[in-house]
Amino acid sequence: MSKQLNILDRSIPARTLIFSLVLPSFIEEFMQILTMYVDTAMVGHISVNAAAAVALNNPIVNLTNGFNYGLALGFSVMIARLIGENNMEEARNVIRNAMFHVLWFGSLLVVLYVFIVSPNYIHWMKADPEIWEESSGYLRILGYSRICLVMLSCCCNLMRGMGDTKHPMVCNVTHNVVNLVFNYILIYPTRTIVLFGSSFTMYGAGKGVLGAAMGTSIANLCSALLSLYYVFRKTNTVHVPFRGCWVPHRQQLSRIYILGFPIALERLVINSGQVVTTRMLTSLGTNVLSAHNIANTAESMCYMPVNGFGVAATTLVAQWLGAGDQHRAVELGNKCIKYACVTMAVCATTMFIFAKQIIGILIPDPTVIMMASGALRIQACAEICVAIAMTTGGILRGAGDTNFSSIMAIAGMWCVRVPLAVILIYGFHFGLNGVWLPMALDWVVRSILTTIRFKRGNWKKAWRG
Repeated sequence: MSKQLNILDRSIPARTLIFSLVLPSFIEEFMQILTMYVDTAMVGHISVNAAAAVALNNPIVNLTNGFNYGLALGFSVMIARLIGENNMEEARNVIRNAMFHVLWFGSLLVVLYVFIVSPNYIHWMKADPEIWEESSGYLRILGYSRICLVMLSCCCNLMRGMGDTKHPMVCNVTHNVVNLVFNYILIYPTRTIVLFGSSFTMYGAGKGVLGAAMGTSIANLCSALLSLYYVFRKTNTVHVPFRGCWVPHRQQLSRIYILGFPIALERLVINSGQVVTTRMLTSLGTNVLSAHNIANTAESMCYMPVNGFGVAATTLVAQWLGAGDQHRAVELGNKCIKYACVTMAVCATTMFIFAKQIIGILIPDPTVIMMASGALRIQACAEICVAIAMTTGGILRGAGDTNFSSIMAIAGMWCVRVPLAVILIYGFHFGLNGVWLPMALDWVVRSILTTIRFKRGNWKKAWRG
């Protein structure tokens, strides 16, 4: 079995070190993009209403997922820092605290989804009554597997903090493959398939939108169990016996939450703003709502590959600062930004040129294609700024400077995106573009401010260990 990468090995060149972390993330993100495309295309080809039923739930799902990811990132930063300090006993306590977090927070999300969110969210959004039943059922089914998603997020972040991006990739690829297979079986009815001139009967449950939720929930369970197995392998840099691993260490847990909470709050506030903007778009009709969701899915082609550099920057900076080498941390951070911008330039150019073709894969409706491709081209012009903001944000988080990037993101959502969207949609009738123009402007402003913060260097002393 392969050993985990020794990030603190000074003989490894910077480029090799970065791409050893980034390439597995590239594959992971690519598989996520591919599956998102297939998922969206499957539901989108049922009907525009089916696409809207799923689209309406995306903001609330992203809201809880984002809050969960922020808290989980605190475990990643803490364990990476402690490994850099060679404090292995405290690093083991990080894993124990992560398992306790999975139990209480995962159970809380299940209760919230099943009994509070799914019955009420659809009515608050004031969506078309035709999609109420499917949309509410979709959210309720997803709710049953929320604890699995918390486990997957925590375990993958622990592995990344230890310098292992390979096995989080395996977990997420497994998630995507299982999701794809079960979606295909559960969404469509039993039908005759013709392949290479031969026909055969393909079983299908015909559950439509609800089948998509079932497939995702099964995938959540399978990938969560696999991630748990990888975290407790004896060959890990930090090994903890499974027995007794659920007992928390309160003092350290509070420090982890102090690290992760600003990021979690950032995701919570940003995604709550997305809930508000989605509600604005809901009032403009099902086609606009579907176009917004389709464009968001397509845009992931750009920012998801670049996200790997942010993840790598967090781990690299945390471990090298823990080892007391600020110069190496800055060097690796600068290179992560450079490589992220080059990657983003290629992706954004592709997205701008082939916007209509990309959207056309996801949904056949010509009206939706026209609106979504226009929104996609607006965002393509700001994608370099997305790369800069995401990677510098990863550097700041690795240093423990989680407050600044979180404040910038919160201010961008509620001082730029939401107010401008209200003005452009209701004052100037910009429609879907009224949401996407402020989004692009937000990323431009955020990239400038996070770059200034990075260049000043105060983040190197942000850790309060």
